[in-house]
Amino acid sequence: MSLRHAGAVLALGLCLTGTPAQADNIVKAPQNDRELAVAAGKAQASLSEFLKTAIPPAPGTGGHAVKVPLRQGGVTEWVWINGLTLKGADTVAGSLGNTPAIVKGFTPGQTIEVKRSEIVDWIYEKNGRMAGGYSVCVLIGRQKGAAGIAELKAAGFACD
Repeated sequence: MSLRHAGAVLALGLCLTGTPAQADNIVKAPQNDRELAVAAGKAQASLSEFLKTAIPPAPGTGGHAVKVPLRQGGVTEWVWINGLTLKGADTVAGSLGNTPAIVKGFTPGQTIEVKRSEIVDWIYEKNGRMAGGYSVCVLIGRQKGAAGIAELKAAGFACD
């Protein structure tokens, strides 16, 4: 599965509210979701290595993106940004990769800046295989069960 074929996977946003639910490419989850917190911890633990691969993009890699929060009125929607650059030691900037469904006032391609500590996931393609995507594994596992996880693993995702 390349990034060109993973549109539905990468478009998965996460809107944190009080109750789990899903519609289209939006997955609602409680703010204290344990599995997503573990996934974010894995992404944070390996973020420095990812950024070395992403900025500038290492040979044979592409589609580098990070999942970041957009907040509005007590709601947090998680979106992907790509075309990454560093702004100082602890800020990452990139272009918004999808249209937020809940949080308004943002458009695809808009530059978003976030602190490294706010990044909850990262993803890229290397020689036709995927890397990262820890939250993707959690969310697809919830939607499609073992079959979804098997598909992601076959594409190179490290779903545990």
